[in-house]
Amino acid sequence: MVLINKNHPRKSKNVLQRWIVLAMMILAFIGVRAMYLQVDLIKDTKTTSTSTASTKSIKSTQITKWTCDDSWYPTPKNVQSLWNSIDNITSTYVQQNPKANKVSGGLFLYPRQTNLLQQLIHEMIIQHTIQHHQNDAPFTICETGFGAGHSTAFFVSQSPNVNILSFDKFDRSYQLPIVSTLQNQYTGRINTIKGNSCKTVPTYFQTNPQNSCNLLHGSSLCPTDNIDLVQHAECGVILTSTAMSSIEDRDVYFGPTAQWRKLRTQDCIEDIVCFSEDERRLDKSYIFAKEQAVIQHEFCFAIVTGKCMKRNPKMEMDGTVYESQSCILKKSKAKEILIRLCPSHTVSIPD
Repeated sequence: MVLINKNHPRKSKNVLQRWIVLAMMILAFIGVRAMYLQVDLIKDTKTTSTSTASTKSIKSTQITKWTCDDSWYPTPKNVQSLWNSIDNITSTYVQQNPKANKVSGGLFLYPRQTNLLQQLIHEMIIQHTIQHHQNDAPFTICETGFGAGHSTAFFVSQSPNVNILSFDKFDRSYQLPIVSTLQNQYTGRINTIKGNSCKTVPTYFQTNPQNSCNLLHGSSLCPTDNIDLVQHAECGVILTSTAMSSIEDRDVYFGPTAQWRKLRTQDCIEDIVCFSEDERRLDKSYIFAKEQAVIQHEFCFAIVTGKCMKRNPKMEMDGTVYESQSCILKKSKAKEILIRLCPSHTVSIPD
């Protein structure tokens, strides 16, 4: 409280002015600091405090609108550096034996999917942190199809909270050296399961029921990998799959017998949203297309309902299925994320 001396009005006025200026400077500093905290939290959800106040500050920075422009969320330099290292390793082995060491492609070919995944993962980790009341809560991404490791490198670099569980045959010469390179850089955060993912995914979760996934990425040649992942995932988990030339493809998305169609029909997934990539010309050959081919792929996201889970937590009463309140809340939070994905590049979902 400032005491004003009535006998010295000029001096009292000067003192009051100084206090006003000081208060304005403090408010300006707080405003600028808050702005920088918001940017930092969006870029990296790891914070140094585990207090309730810290958790509330994270919650206040959730993204309200997402952009499709990859210049707003460009591929981070550390990710691009990892991808360059991967390309150097693969090129060495491809030159030695081109037929046995072909590269199938990877997330690096799909900048829009990469961009949206980057934003989506950051927001999911914020929600995960709030839910578990700890800033270092592990966030596990399960993927089928390690390929050349581009998606693994991208995922694990998004946050110190991220752990990877990757299923693949690992039968290409360049794969294990890439795994080793990534594991050396991200110690203890990348786990690999070797073998046919059609068999290894269900076997792994049957023998490790305590383990669960927070995000699913189906990207192997197994014709049931997406289904297997969903059947061992809790409700509210988000599923995405490798981009295809069309979401009416026969294997992954919505062809007559494709996996996502089966999952949708059986009410295993909901709130599906799909997008198109911009057209691009390939500068090298891959398993799915030759050098100089022009591609324009499509991809989708969906929310796992939990209704097809092998360890189904839903309750039955008089023949009616009731979902737990926690399941409803998780799906609601996931939907909040998906509805903010950029609408300008969505594509119609086949009936």
